[in-house]
Amino acid sequence: MILHESNYSVISGIKLFRPSVFCEKRMRSKLEKHLRERYSQGRYEDKNDISAILRYQFDFIDKLLNDLAPQVSSIDNLASLLYQYDEASKIEMDLSRSGKLSDTEKIVWTKLGPIFRRAIKYMAEIMVQNLPEKRQIYDTNDLSKIEEFWVCAENLAQLYQLCDQSYYLFPEDTVLEILPPNHNPYITTSIGTSQLKVLDIQKRMRGEDIPIFEVENYTKDEDLELVFKNSIGVTLNDALKIIQILISEAAHIRQTQLSDPTDPI
Repeated sequence: MILHESNYSVISGIKLFRPSVFCEKRMRSKLEKHLRERYSQGRYEDKNDISAILRYQFDFIDKLLNDLAPQVSSIDNLASLLYQYDEASKIEMDLSRSGKLSDTEKIVWTKLGPIFRRAIKYMAEIMVQNLPEKRQIYDTNDLSKIEEFWVCAENLAQLYQLCDQSYYLFPEDTVLEILPPNHNPYITTSIGTSQLKVLDIQKRMRGEDIPIFEVENYTKDEDLELVFKNSIGVTLNDALKIIQILISEAAHIRQTQLSDPTDPI
């Protein structure tokens, strides 16, 4: 794979390939333009709307990725991808989990790590499917195609995270927001727990003299919020709100059962 020194991010001496800033901006603009051609800026709370938006964007990026694949697929490039995956795994297993990263490196890796390795898996799989019959070597002019390929894969990985949250974790409570132009990211999701539902639970529990688990603005630690967002698709505050609802509902059900001996426990 044709990689230039300027295309690396270094974490504890380990080099990770990064697309150029120019390519990142150009491709992000292309992806953002595609989304806005059909969907307007704003919040979307209906699960069917959210599913349609994510599918619309996913299909577009997936097509770009597959169109680029034949132009970058080679044994050399595949080997470089797998090497990069191994290097990223060293950072995660040997450095990050043992607390050996500096504060700055933690911030970089928390944001980059999950997306980086997942994107490489996509690229490697597609490259294998598009390997030429004969060994093929690309000249330096192909670097732009490699960068585009990489940016598409990372955006696809990010969309997968959003899809996981929408389809599997919180299909009824996910809120998708398309942000104003030139925001990065331009599309986000969060957990939109109904405030009316929370207030109703709290009122019922106060009447039963059960303590309330207050989580509003529980934490302002941006690093910790980012860890949760990148790992499971929701922020720590969102996770705590979900726990609040589960605890509250469980307590209410328990109190109802205790007050009515005929109900099974």
